[in-house]
Amino acid sequence: MHNLFLVIISILVLDFRSVRYAWIHLISKLTGKSLNCFYHTLNEAPFDHRQWGSVTADYARCIVPDCLKDSSVFLSIDDTMVEKYGTEFDARSKLFDHAVHNGSNYLNGHCFVSVVLHVPVSSPKGTVYLSVPLGYRLWTKKESKLELAAQMVRSVMPALASCNQVILLCDSWYPKKPVPGLVNEFPNLEMICNVRVDTVLSDLPGERTGKRGRPRIHGERIRLESIPLKKPEGADYYMGCREVITNLWKGKPVYAYVTAANPEKPGSFRLFLSTVPKDKVCIDAEGHADKKIRRYKEWGFLPLGAYSVRWNHETGYYEAKTFWSFKDYMVRSARGIERLLNLICISYAACKLLPYYDKEFADYRGQSTQEVRYQLGEKIRMGIIIRSLEHMVETWKNNCLIKKALNELIHKCS
Repeated sequence: MHNLFLVIISILVLDFRSVRYAWIHLISKLTGKSLNCFYHTLNEAPFDHRQWGSVTADYARCIVPDCLKDSSVFLSIDDTMVEKYGTEFDARSKLFDHAVHNGSNYLNGHCFVSVVLHVPVSSPKGTVYLSVPLGYRLWTKKESKLELAAQMVRSVMPALASCNQVILLCDSWYPKKPVPGLVNEFPNLEMICNVRVDTVLSDLPGERTGKRGRPRIHGERIRLESIPLKKPEGADYYMGCREVITNLWKGKPVYAYVTAANPEKPGSFRLFLSTVPKDKVCIDAEGHADKKIRRYKEWGFLPLGAYSVRWNHETGYYEAKTFWSFKDYMVRSARGIERLLNLICISYAACKLLPYYDKEFADYRGQSTQEVRYQLGEKIRMGIIIRSLEHMVETWKNNCLIKKALNELIHKCS
């Protein structure tokens, strides 16, 4: 574990580019261990890095102030891609990315599934949600991304068992088995998700007729165009809600939220599903700093406002790739890649949480994580310099020959 700690220190102190870069510029100055020792730790050491997320979740849960203990916390799941040009990386494959701008929408690289925890904290402007990444899993084709996401959620939910309400957020890729079934596994877990507009929606079953045979579990199929939409004052699009039955949660009534920029154009519709009623979402909307959530509360569509918290997940990807060397790894093995990126994840999460645990950094609450990293790195660098000076002084005291030679040189020069 000492080796992992040194890697984390180098991530915080340096413009981390690779394990080799960190070893040359910092780690070798703190320890006599070889570079191969750190590669071996990442690739072969017997520890389970997939449990780190539950520890981070426990720390994040503890920063929620008492006045917000009953508020909803959110888990969001998503995936991101990293292009790698070398051919020796494990699990490297050709991936489709709708956001890539290379003329083909395909890239060669890795795909990572991640889970982010969003917890409510107080700020001068009101309640805000602090987004803390819990971990990454590398997609190796042995398991689907849906299975990886479900495993990650299962691993962190025990740390959130004391939370009043946990809401899982995801885009239209993830509302497929086994992810929706997670709602039935944990009593405090709900789900709000974007789904495809062609998802089958059915009306609630009618009253039983008393006739022989199995009663219907759902009513007639519902078309999106048949759901009444309205455009609240100040809204940019039309919205509507209806209680429905879907195959994602068979037999369980859920709430379908439909939005459309122009109801006359079928292609402008978007569909969201929520397992929690709008009046059961535990968000202090009136005291929230985000005016978007306050407006959705006024309009009667609070679950749509809650879904907007998921956007912080995308912001975290941008910061990780731009400032935290997320895409610059040079480790080849799948296990080593996953462990290194989870070390970066821990470092990023630590900078998110530090202002709420250490009064010395309290002024950085709500500020950029990169600013916290810089200030923390400065303190670590100063500690390393002081340690080096102490070592030099000890060496100076113990080396009488050097002192004698310098004294003779001083007398000759004078």
